[in-house]
Amino acid sequence: MKALAKTNYVNGIKEAFESGMRELQMACELYVQAIDEDPQMKEFIHKELEHIIPKSAWAGMEQAGRGTLDRRLTFNRGGKNAKYIKKLQLSDQKRILDGDKVELLTTNGDTLLVSPLSVNKEQAEQLFDGGDIRTPDEQRVYKDSVEREWEMIEKTVDVVETYRIERGRLIVPKGCVITKQEIMRIALEMNQ
Repeated sequence: MKALAKTNYVNGIKEAFESGMRELQMACELYVQAIDEDPQMKEFIHKELEHIIPKSAWAGMEQAGRGTLDRRLTFNRGGKNAKYIKKLQLSDQKRILDGDKVELLTTNGDTLLVSPLSVNKEQAEQLFDGGDIRTPDEQRVYKDSVEREWEMIEKTVDVVETYRIERGRLIVPKGCVITKQEIMRIALEMNQ
């Protein structure tokens, strides 16, 4: 395929998608207008459109219609970290969805510029604080507090019986800590 044809396809898809997002915003605003005028409309609209719009989308549509959620998050754009991004202020949501990067504190104390859309779960918990994005100093405090919590758990657990397998069942006593690698090894052991 020639370069011009590829560019035309990309531009056409982009234009259609952006147009669809504008239409989605209009639908969100119309939904809010209807339920503000008559709260009974909420159930009626949900019932009438249940075959088109999933139940899980309505809260996001209302937020987008009220201007508290970027419309791109309505149907969970934001990937695995959407739940964190949805709690941010609208301006921060837009910034992240537009590709801005933020500083992430590494284990050795350096910082990396990363997309909050692509960090793993542990990094997301380090990076996000409810409706805010932690600064590197705040991340350092967070990491220190998590480390202290683990140290306290380890100190309070004296000699604890480790897990055992009986008749194909895993028995884990209270206070027993098992790592991911141990869980994988146990699962393999149980399947043998």
